[in-house]
Amino acid sequence: MNNVSIVIVTYNSELYIEECINSIIEKTSKVSYEIIVIDNASKDRTVSIIKEKFPNIKLIINEKNLGFAKAVNQSRSIVKGKYIFLLNPDTKLKNEVIDILYSTAERNNEFVLFGSKLVDAFGKYLYSCGYLPTPNEILLLYLLKGKFIKPRRININAEQKVEIISGANFFVRKEIFDQLAGFDEDYFMYLEEIDFCFRLKKQNLSALYVPSANIIHYENKSQVNIQITNMYKLVSSYLYCVKNFKNINKGLFKIIFIVILLFQICLSKCQKEYNNALLTIIKS
Repeated sequence: MNNVSIVIVTYNSELYIEECINSIIEKTSKVSYEIIVIDNASKDRTVSIIKEKFPNIKLIINEKNLGFAKAVNQSRSIVKGKYIFLLNPDTKLKNEVIDILYSTAERNNEFVLFGSKLVDAFGKYLYSCGYLPTPNEILLLYLLKGKFIKPRRININAEQKVEIISGANFFVRKEIFDQLAGFDEDYFMYLEEIDFCFRLKKQNLSALYVPSANIIHYENKSQVNIQITNMYKLVSSYLYCVKNFKNINKGLFKIIFIVILLFQICLSKCQKEYNNALLTIIKS
């Protein structure tokens, strides 16, 4: 049995995947691990790079893009680690991240989920952890671009209990991930980890932010990807609210999010994806 099962979901990740895997190999020496890659129908050289450079990696190749949550859940039946470490392909371990998270988890039994500090290529702190958003905070985010929201800040350099760990580096006890049936597959992309953390909190289970573990996260910021990202975040935000907060006015939320989505459609070059997103909200 391995200590850690590292699960990486790829989609057109040829620019990053080799560096990501090499950083795992170079920076992990104290724990046993396996690497599992689930590819969501990449159209580039992602799969061929893995086959050529890393033939011992477990590779699942999907015929179509199943989304992040469903792809992660595919790994549940084959992982052999005590812990599952979900890692984005556009990341690079700066130090012995897996060794640090494993040793921290082993001596902190009161926590079931752990995450590192994420920084960009220039060393600037990126979203790594935080607090569960409320429906009002989400509405203000989309309607007023975050104005009038007093951010609940954390000390980014202090190890501390948090409510959310970023899905880009999500180190969770396998028994807990299985106990909660993994990610909710209604989320195609984004907020699936927040939904999971919401369910963790309902079970009185806690997460720990471990800033001594450092990861570089390269985020693709092309204009088309920004539009697609905004669309998926909007749909997932709606699902998160209506699934987890039973006291909200679901009808009103649906109308508000449909209006926001229609406005985004007018500005978007990705009409097909946006129309599918609109149908998801209407049918929910």
